[in-house]
Amino acid sequence: MRTLGLVLAAWIGFAGVASAATAPEPSWEKIKDTDDGIVVFSREVPGSSVMAFKGNGVVDAPIAKVASALFDPARAKEWVLNLEETRRV
Repeated sequence: MRTLGLVLAAWIGFAGVASAATAPEPSWEKIKDTDDGIVVFSREVPGSSVMAFKGNGVVDAPIAKVASALFDPARAKEWVLNLEETRRV
């Protein structure tokens, strides 16, 4: 079993969301506790309008299956809050 936090942290890293090296990082704010044991946090990214997020919890599935859901644009609306559209550029 892998934690969802690891998967989301990797995804955020691959997406290129990073804070400036000299700016102190804001602390994570807990925004949701789900019924299935996932705890969701968010914080501002200094110098960006993008909000960072992470989720901590246990996912009882192979990591490849979880990653395929996270990296599949057609399934993004299942887990990206307020997402209206996805497209490859």
